[in-house]
Amino acid sequence: MRITKYSSVAACLFCLGGAVPCGQSFIYVSGWGNKGIRGITTLKLAGSSLSVVFNTDECGFTPTWLQPANNILYCTNEGWSESSTLTSFAVNSDGSLSKLHQVLTQLGPVHSVVYGGGSRLAVPY
Repeated sequence: MRITKYSSVAACLFCLGGAVPCGQSFIYVSGWGNKGIRGITTLKLAGSSLSVVFNTDECGFTPTWLQPANNILYCTNEGWSESSTLTSFAVNSDGSLSKLHQVLTQLGPVHSVVYGGGSRLAVPY
């Protein structure tokens, strides 16, 4: 798995062999603003082609970071104009996401990292 962040867009490539078969690669991209990607969008990578297969705004208005761990995708929402949140999603075999849980955080989380063998998540501010 790889996470890459480009200004207001964060991307995460899943090929874990668990929920997502490694013959299928999905890229999870988060973004905000009036143009382009909003929320979390799932792109399917097939050869050199990308296609949109899923989109959700359940992370919040300003999703800034995507963190994969054990077939779960964590999303931090900076919350510039609303409450800041941390949301967890189950990664489904078709690339879609199912919201598991959402908690309020202090204003402005911009990153998260899994540690402790995948059993803990840190969210700095």
